[in-house]
Amino acid sequence: MEESRNRLLGFFLVIVGGVLILDYYHIINFNIWDFWPIILIYIGAKAERDYFSGHASGRNLLTGATFLTYGFYFMMSNFTSWGIQGKLWPLYILGPGIGFLQMAYYGHRPRKNFRTGLLLVGISALFLVENFINIQYDLILFVGLIFVGLFMLRKKEPVIPGEKSDDDERYE
Repeated sequence: MEESRNRLLGFFLVIVGGVLILDYYHIINFNIWDFWPIILIYIGAKAERDYFSGHASGRNLLTGATFLTYGFYFMMSNFTSWGIQGKLWPLYILGPGIGFLQMAYYGHRPRKNFRTGLLLVGISALFLVENFINIQYDLILFVGLIFVGLFMLRKKEPVIPGEKSDDDERYE
């Protein structure tokens, strides 16, 4: 274990030293501060690892997914143009959404977390698509109102005595 850790650290130091030499001779342009999001990625990965190793609660899934998403977003923003970065702001909503979906998947208040996660991921996806494709939200809103109205007008099926209805499942 110790030997593999030393090899990993040695490999890392060789890479960093090589990059710094290339920067010194102006072969590449390297700024160490461009890599500050690694701290967020580390915090997120540690939170996920702590949960899966049994040392933390389900909330670590939310923390881990959020920090990992934000860390990758900020890291990517260091190496892309403002035009792309400005269109990817819905990733701020996606991070917690993924965390809530993870919590639901692993059995932590599954219904509530699944609904919350699905809502956040859906909103994020909607805004991501809208940022890259021009969508007329007015029309989507109008169609959505029709679907909500139809849902509210649907007939309730008669309940046969002795059978469970859908309403019974909600209160269990």
